[in-house]
Amino acid sequence: MSVERAHRAWAWVTGLMVSLGCVAVVASLFLPVLRDEGGYLFIADRVAHGAVYARDYFEWKTPLFFYLIAWLFRVTGTSVFAARLAMLGCVAASAWLMTGAARSAGIRPLWRAGAVALFLLLVPAFYSSHALTEVPVMVCSIGLAVLLLRGEAPHPIGTWVSAGLIIGVAASAKQVGVFLLPAAVIWIWVENRRSGVDVRSLIVRAAALSVAFAIPLAAWALYYLVIGAFPEFLYAAWSVAASYRGFGFVDWVLNTARSVVLRGLIIWVPLAAGVPVVLWRYLRRSEYRVEALLSLIVVFSLIPILKRPYEHYITAFLPVACLLAVCVVRDSLRRYSGRQLIAALAILSLGTVRHYATYVIPPLVRGEYFQQKAVGERIASYLLPGEPLYVLGGEPKYYLLSGHFHTDEVVFVIKDWEHLRPPQTVWDIIQNTPGLYHVLIVQGDLSVVGPVVEAVREEGQHLFTRRVGELETVSLYRIRSTP
Repeated sequence: MSVERAHRAWAWVTGLMVSLGCVAVVASLFLPVLRDEGGYLFIADRVAHGAVYARDYFEWKTPLFFYLIAWLFRVTGTSVFAARLAMLGCVAASAWLMTGAARSAGIRPLWRAGAVALFLLLVPAFYSSHALTEVPVMVCSIGLAVLLLRGEAPHPIGTWVSAGLIIGVAASAKQVGVFLLPAAVIWIWVENRRSGVDVRSLIVRAAALSVAFAIPLAAWALYYLVIGAFPEFLYAAWSVAASYRGFGFVDWVLNTARSVVLRGLIIWVPLAAGVPVVLWRYLRRSEYRVEALLSLIVVFSLIPILKRPYEHYITAFLPVACLLAVCVVRDSLRRYSGRQLIAALAILSLGTVRHYATYVIPPLVRGEYFQQKAVGERIASYLLPGEPLYVLGGEPKYYLLSGHFHTDEVVFVIKDWEHLRPPQTVWDIIQNTPGLYHVLIVQGDLSVVGPVVEAVREEGQHLFTRRVGELETVSLYRIRSTP
């Protein structure tokens, strides 16, 4: 095949992949609402109605995401679809920033398009268009790469102040954003050592980065201090970080093995860059500058992923990893034959294919998102406006989908969540307070079992039961309490 024909074929393939990626991302808007997303949106809705995150409704996260969605809900009204459209905007912004980073790195347009196509195709597999706390971190991580790839070293102090603010905003959305900080600190040393900057200037730049990083978090701390909820904020922000203590070597090894199985391409290709190698080549020969920076970000991003190997954790650093993967492939084409490379990538991408085959295509075909909406509407048809709903099961999305809430405190109940009411407490309220109550029992991944559920079934009037795809079974009961 001639060079011109090969170039034209690659252009067609890349265009097709970008188009398929766009279709996949839009289709992912109609994937079912899962437990984490439902919980986050429920809390955001309560914040939009005047609640204070971490004091009134708690999650083990920093607060920015919940307030961003709350501000959106005040404009659009409570809507899963509106929240997902906002996340889709973050996906589009990340794709645009990827092209900016690639342009700053001198990557040709077709390779830029290839990076964007890879990113868009992986978005549904890792729930990156869902309303998850990792999505704002995703924009910040690729934004940091764009900032640090722009221009030549040494960067002025203002650049490092901007970098610190970006990392601080990322950490305000979710604690995993903090892992961008050590990558940036090491990059200060690498770039400025290469440029011959003295130690004093290195310290000044590192100090500017650190102080700027602390500003967004300090602003949140001050806000919670003023409203008298600082201990709750501190607990929400620090509790996850404290969980890294005591995490043993065997745990890391086991989670690494699980991550390899689940993530395939997205884990192995960035690691194939070989961080020590690219850093050494950059320091000694000024080669692989782009790969060196992206590898630093990706390697530190693996810490939370290997700590808790959940699929959506990769979302926070997905565009950086995809850009690095394309850089590695581009360089590999100079060393290996196309057939070898294609075979290797096919094997490494099996994890992503598995995600599509198991978690993306079947729920779309079954229409589970629309089934959930139909259940929410049916629940609302049995309740009067403002009448509370009690959900037994770890699925707060049905508060959101039905528009009915318990007014005092969230009552989606699973064991061992210390900030939620246990089932027996809910039952005591119903038994000791006259009135009409509606209790929703959700049986799925986090089902509630025990005497309370059996009591609801025995004493309540069964209104309906509905199976939602392969996710869960939902049953609504009416109880008239006359103590």
